[in-house]
Amino acid sequence: MAENKYTPTKRVPPTKTETTVSLVTEVFRSIIMDNLILEPKLLSEMDSRELITKEESEEIMNVLKQKNMADAVCLLLSKIGHDQSSERKFFRCLKESDDRGNQDIARNIVDEIPLPSHDESHQRVCNVIKLNLASLVGTIKPVDMLDRLASLVSDADQQMIRCKDNNEGNRYAALVLLNHLRRSPSGWPSVFIEAFEELGYDEDLCAILKEAHSSSNQDRFEPSEEPLKEVVDEMETGGITEMTRASNLTIPQNQQGTKSPAPPDLLADVKVSTPPDPDQDGNTAPSRSEQFYDTLRQYQKTLAGPALEKLNTVLVSPTGTGKTHVAAYIIDQHLKELDKIKKTGKVVFIVPNIRLAHQQRDKLDELIGSSSRVIKCVVGDNIDVGSSLRSIMNADNVCITVMTAQILLNALQERREENRVGWNDITLFVADECHNTQKDHSYNNIMKQYLRWKMGVAGTDTSVPQVVGMTATLGTGGKGTTEDAMKHIFHICANLDAHVIQPVAQDQDLLTYLHIPSDIGPIILNPRIRDAFRGVLELIMLTIEQKITAIESIYKDVCMGVSDVVRQCPRDHPNYETWIAETKKKCSEGRDRYKDDHYQSLIAYLDNLKVYQQALCIHRDVRPKNAVRHLEDAMKDLAFRSGQTNDELIRLFEDFRGKLDDAIAKTDENPLLKWIKAKLVAKFTSIPESGVLLFTRKRSYTKALLEWLKEEEAFRDLDLKPARVTGAQDPDMTKSEGDAILADFRLRKHKIIVATNVLEEGIDLRACNLVIRHNYVPSETGHTQVKGRGRAKQSESFLVALTATGRDFKQQELENKTREKWAREILEKISNLSQELIKQEIKKIQNENWREIWLKEQSGNSGDDRKDSSEWRLLCQNCPVDVCSSSDVVRFRGNKYVVTARDFKDKCKITRLENPMVIKSDEFMNGKIYCAKCRHDWGAWCTYEFQHLPLIKIDGFSIKNVNTKVVKTYKKWKKVPFTIRDVQDIEIMYDINDASLFSVD
Repeated sequence: MAENKYTPTKRVPPTKTETTVSLVTEVFRSIIMDNLILEPKLLSEMDSRELITKEESEEIMNVLKQKNMADAVCLLLSKIGHDQSSERKFFRCLKESDDRGNQDIARNIVDEIPLPSHDESHQRVCNVIKLNLASLVGTIKPVDMLDRLASLVSDADQQMIRCKDNNEGNRYAALVLLNHLRRSPSGWPSVFIEAFEELGYDEDLCAILKEAHSSSNQDRFEPSEEPLKEVVDEMETGGITEMTRASNLTIPQNQQGTKSPAPPDLLADVKVSTPPDPDQDGNTAPSRSEQFYDTLRQYQKTLAGPALEKLNTVLVSPTGTGKTHVAAYIIDQHLKELDKIKKTGKVVFIVPNIRLAHQQRDKLDELIGSSSRVIKCVVGDNIDVGSSLRSIMNADNVCITVMTAQILLNALQERREENRVGWNDITLFVADECHNTQKDHSYNNIMKQYLRWKMGVAGTDTSVPQVVGMTATLGTGGKGTTEDAMKHIFHICANLDAHVIQPVAQDQDLLTYLHIPSDIGPIILNPRIRDAFRGVLELIMLTIEQKITAIESIYKDVCMGVSDVVRQCPRDHPNYETWIAETKKKCSEGRDRYKDDHYQSLIAYLDNLKVYQQALCIHRDVRPKNAVRHLEDAMKDLAFRSGQTNDELIRLFEDFRGKLDDAIAKTDENPLLKWIKAKLVAKFTSIPESGVLLFTRKRSYTKALLEWLKEEEAFRDLDLKPARVTGAQDPDMTKSEGDAILADFRLRKHKIIVATNVLEEGIDLRACNLVIRHNYVPSETGHTQVKGRGRAKQSESFLVALTATGRDFKQQELENKTREKWAREILEKISNLSQELIKQEIKKIQNENWREIWLKEQSGNSGDDRKDSSEWRLLCQNCPVDVCSSSDVVRFRGNKYVVTARDFKDKCKITRLENPMVIKSDEFMNGKIYCAKCRHDWGAWCTYEFQHLPLIKIDGFSIKNVNTKVVKTYKKWKKVPFTIRDVQDIEIMYDINDASLFSVD
């Protein structure tokens, strides 16, 4: 048992009752130490029952985060009083805990109900896991397992394990998962083995687990004392501290205080990263990085050449050629060089999105990670409260930190000096997908910070971090001449401070591994001939347009432009969509000229037109059936609003509902779907295990296409098992659900995925042999990346699109193909220039960049300096309600915008979500906030560290300048004209039991 290192809280002299033996800290201490799991909710409950103070609760949580569970439990027990009242409160807290194991502790001690016992097969499986733990933690993917073990692991435990996976990687999270399974019912081994087999993990180990579960030969699966002794000895030589910190486990001690063999129910008897084993001659086997070097291809070594010479370099190599392996090679060499001179290396690896951050962290850990070289992943949803990027980067043995670009940018701009990351904290900076380093992208804003800092330390002894960028293509920037396209490439390199551009060598070694899909088409089709459904939708839209025109006629100085937009373009044209958005903005900013009821009517009409326009596009590109479903879902949301106009619009939909259904039978099959159907049937008939990616433009299209794939009769016997994957903003899909779908796609449990452009950049997928773009032409660089998703031999890539959509898909596609080829030629031309000339061009651009930065700083035209000091009022965008002052809005913990005005609760209503959305382990979205008067959507109702906070979104409001009466609307908080205070703590608290807050509808 771990020794208590903490001094108990100072207490008043004990009473007679207190001098009795303590059940908590003495009699049942070992049971509590072995089984108690601490989590924020349990500590909060103990605080509310005055068992511990809030400060003590925070101290215990800090120990839990920074050390391990055993030390945290020790600290808790030292803080709890020895009197009977305190012990009763303690056991009551355990009984009411969400964790089944904590409930079992209380029942065992108070009610004398034995702790759950396990049968012999459970014991045998535990022993097999014990003997093969090193293999298991390196094999299983905990997040994938959790999706199949949900019935065995509590929600709190699942969230904690996911956080471990985010922060510490697969191995640490796997260790924690295995430890938590021992608290599950006796039937868990069968569920675990079934999941293990289903996910296609180690077949030999799976066979052993199965045999252990069914065998009657207990001795065969008993761990011998000798292997356990070797494991304990191994842990004592270097891995125990790090392993226990990561897994919240401790090595048990016997009564004499020496380490004893771990009992069967504890799985903390092996290091996560084991040292190399000696061979038969006593020689040490190659390290993981040395083994990795043997797998490097010649073109990858050549690609890494300039970076290994410590030159700032941009690596350009097609999708699927292993750029991450090249980066791992460069990073490993960099850290080894610094090790030689006794200097600590700190590598920062940035990526554009969360999913890619986790993927790259795992890949780097697999290639070059070790117990002495910890690789962290830091994204927006896994930075613990009270922590910072700088503290994570500077933790023991953390050498490489993978993160999203915005996380680094925020840390570089952090106002508190102790939390601010400086460029002198970094020795190597790697930018994945570095073609993003331009314009106002976060990559470019990071490099502006770098350039400013570099200029400031010029001429000093301060070392500057090396910069390495990686991309499949730098593109041409949409330029029209070779000279301008070359300047575009030089600009990206100048922004990255890279003077070397290293394209992959187009030699036989590369061509052996690179499979470029046949880029066929484009396939351009004409729309339906018979289209009765479109006619009905357009009739509804015409009715609403006429209502807008009627209001327009009342105000002589108002021009909505309804007749102009209808005359100039079809209603499913992008220009019509733009007209709706611009007209709504114009109405909102000119709201003072309208009567309140006219203003509300205009906003309602425009919101409904937007819904019908979306349905028209879904019908055109997919099916009328999907358009009807979209309308039904949208009308449920719109029906929640109040007002005469809104009721009138709901009745309008209901009046036309039957006509829409009748029109479906009078509408031809979509030519797009007809073509895709024929292609899929042919592909899966000839190659049943094909992998297909179907890209489309919008999230709503992914839902519609998935419904079609599931319902289409022609696919019934093909076993496609389709699924969809979208970005982080999808309210119907969490990131973990998307990750699980991608994992199943790699195993071909899903054979086709419908996706938005979220899968364009960098995501590693099993080789696909068919990529179809449905009415979707990406950007110039996106074209190269999307095509690169098809990595199987003889793979194909198609664009299939309709005419009459307002977009010239054929012209865009042909231009992308031309630019792709042109970009390669320009890159080759640059490669033939002298290094001196390239440096001169880049230096000239950097001087211009530095001059621009300097002029902005001198004029004060940057950041909050552009903000207006005037007071602004936030108004409901849909009705006259004056919500609060701009000074009442604060930015909480960097990215949460909260209204602190006490009367805000009187102006809003809340609807609870049936299934609260988990954002972080201590953060949940529990509901939606609406205007109490008109029920316009204002934002989200969230629980954060047990506080209930209203988080508002700026596009739910108009803002009005108190002095000038000017009204503005914005889509992003960073664009608003007033300064928003940053706060780390917040006093406002709403009572979740206050029934007046919640809508009864």
